Amino acid sequence: MNRLMLTLCCLSSASALAIAPVSSAPAEGAAPPMKMSPEEKAAKKEKRAECNDAAKAKGLKGPERKAFVKGCLAPFLSDQKAAKKEKRAGCNEEAKAKGLKGDEKKAFMKSCVNG
Repeated sequence: MNRLMLTLCCLSSASALAIAPVSSAPAEGAAPPMKMSPEEKAAKKEKRAECNDAAKAKGLKGPERKAFVKGCLAPFLSDQKAAKKEKRAGCNEEAKAKGLKGDEKKAFMKSCVNG
């Protein structure tokens, strides 16, 4: 009887999860994620390797290791975000100077920021 109850409980939970709507869209009002250039990706990968080596040298494992690596990468990632933000501001000023609006501005901003 207990096994039957457990099975029914698990099945009802699984079916509820299966019909729950899942959204992969960003929250309304959230900024779209910025793509990293190949150079930025390589720099991030190198920094992550350095942080992992430091965590290994300290003998950290599990959640402690994860927290250490996250803290180690934080200054690096915030510097990258600041650089992107500065670049975006420069591109925006350039678009304003050219008098671009709407789709033309979007296309220009995309090529300027990512290019």
